[in-house]
Amino acid sequence: MSPTSMIEIRDNGPVRTLRLSRPEKRNALHPQLISEMTEAVEQLPPNIRVLLITGTGKAFCAGADLAYLHKLSEFSYEENVKDSAALMRLYRAIYETPSIVISRVNGHALGGGMGFLLVADFVLAVEHAKLGFPEVKIGFVPALVSVFLQRKVGGGVARELLLSGRTFSPSEAGRWGLVTKSFDNLQVLDTYLESFIANILAHTSPQSIASTKKLLRRVDGMSLDEALEQAVLSNAEARRNHDFKVGLASFLQKKVIRWD
Repeated sequence: MSPTSMIEIRDNGPVRTLRLSRPEKRNALHPQLISEMTEAVEQLPPNIRVLLITGTGKAFCAGADLAYLHKLSEFSYEENVKDSAALMRLYRAIYETPSIVISRVNGHALGGGMGFLLVADFVLAVEHAKLGFPEVKIGFVPALVSVFLQRKVGGGVARELLLSGRTFSPSEAGRWGLVTKSFDNLQVLDTYLESFIANILAHTSPQSIASTKKLLRRVDGMSLDEALEQAVLSNAEARRNHDFKVGLASFLQKKVIRWD
């Protein structure tokens, strides 16, 4: 990590960790941080199978940078569109990556910081973390996060969370599918995380994961007929790939399949 970087990037075999590194600002979003994260995700090496996102210090990501918010009030409409589009690009890059994405929520995640939970495949959080969308309390619109929130939960839950601006716990979020599992402390979380990642690497096919994620994105919002048609095409396409042939042969021969 360079002295001026706002994130830490660490590759450990097939796992890339992106650690937000602004503990003095509670890892708040900043144009530079967003740019660095986007580059790290868009240029993900092909051997990376798991992308882990976490924070440094006591917070995961407290949302927008307060100093930067002061500047926003002086932005032109065009400048605000450009600024918002940069964060959209980051969320979309994470959402569309073929790798498994895990958000390790080490502390509070608010506003834009919640976006990293919403675009992840799995969310592991410490129970003391506060989660929420406080935008409406300060005159903002939770625009980008609302798009991904409504893809995770029903419209009623999304409305209640976005319009109340209230905070909630990881265990409560787990009831809506926003958090996969919550833990009493980081030590217990990390022990589970290590085993969880090892299980993914050993027992899931990289091509199958990528194809399944792609299918889930495609069928979201489709009619039943459109979704089933897309599923048929996805099935046919998957049966031509290398992992399918290896997996099928191993299954028929009753051999244990390991993908790591």
